[in-house]
Amino acid sequence: MTAEPDIRVPRIPQQQAAAPDDTRLVRLEVTQLRAYDRNPRRSQNSEYKRIKASIRAQGLDQPLVVTRRPGEPDFMLLAGGNTRLQAMLALYQETGDEAFRYLDCLYKPWIAESDALLSHLRENELRDNLYFIDKALAVFEVKALLEAEMQGRSLSQRRLSEMITARGLSFSQSLISKMAYAVQTLWPLIPQALSAGMGSPQVERIRALERVARAIWCNKSLGAEEEFDEIFAALCRRYDSPDWVADILQGALETEIAEAAELDLPLVRLELDARLARRPYPVIVPELQEDAPAQDRPRQATTSSGTESVAVAKHVKSSLEANEQSQLGRLRQRAKQLASQLAQADGLGHLVKPLRDHGPGFVMQDVPNETFTEVPGEDLAQVSTALWWQLTACSDEDWQTLVALTETYRALHRISRESGQSLRQA
Repeated sequence: MTAEPDIRVPRIPQQQAAAPDDTRLVRLEVTQLRAYDRNPRRSQNSEYKRIKASIRAQGLDQPLVVTRRPGEPDFMLLAGGNTRLQAMLALYQETGDEAFRYLDCLYKPWIAESDALLSHLRENELRDNLYFIDKALAVFEVKALLEAEMQGRSLSQRRLSEMITARGLSFSQSLISKMAYAVQTLWPLIPQALSAGMGSPQVERIRALERVARAIWCNKSLGAEEEFDEIFAALCRRYDSPDWVADILQGALETEIAEAAELDLPLVRLELDARLARRPYPVIVPELQEDAPAQDRPRQATTSSGTESVAVAKHVKSSLEANEQSQLGRLRQRAKQLASQLAQADGLGHLVKPLRDHGPGFVMQDVPNETFTEVPGEDLAQVSTALWWQLTACSDEDWQTLVALTETYRALHRISRESGQSLRQA
């Protein structure tokens, strides 16, 4: 527990005209202190209750470091301690106990606003209890303060890294680059995900995903970069949540590219995965109509007929074979998961068996009957049987024909939709 006033530690009056001009130990009333108003931590410290209980039982185990801005009456925390001060104030207000009224502090003269912010950032970095976005926002606030103190001279990321490192923090230029992307690009788009604790690796993955998707968009001449920017921003905002999953954003970008390029989705996914992994990706040359003039030939393979659908299926198969086996394994696992989800709803989940090394990733076993299906009622049993036949068709080794049929079906819907007619009328 904090001891009663000690004559060896000078007590500074509430309305002292000038702050000390050297570093010294002083005793202050808790009401003379206030938290740092630029505190890097934006959220409540999860350790608050534990720290408060510890102070109630044993007092502060070390003095708070304080300073005072020129012209201000109150003292301000200089190097962390915001949670401890909050707990002390709460205990004094709740109990009125004189033991919580005074506390010994290490006073340091004021230097500059950037120095104060860096001191708090350094203290939090030592405790390793700041979210990545909190550190990133603080670093770029430091950058603005330093530039203002240098009469507006702009700081490069490399120079900023050097100046921060000279003041006791080790932030590389590469890390500051990630922080810049988080603050300038992602913070306006996914504040919930970042505030929930998204780390540096996740930020870097999103940056790589944006870079690769943008390159594919531009290489295929799908539109202006500004259009891609709008799509990327809209998708980020759509999926922003504390439970952020980068795979969802990647799937949405793949769908946007596939629809804009009129390409099969697995083909786009394989190219994007290969580029993310920095692996070579085979160039797929679409089959062009020989009787069409060069300027009228389609830019990409389309799915406007069954023949072209078969060509797309061939390209997909060729791409699958050209990439590493891990790509096949991932797609097969995904197919098995989707088939299991469909089958489970109708009591057929136990009939879906995985095929890890060949085929589409699963096979249907046995024909469903009363003993196999868990769905009551004759009508629902018929639905279950129909689903079994459909999944069996999907698991057939002749999947290329199935892909062609699916693409032709999609083309029919697309053309009828573009003509403004229903599929029955078209």
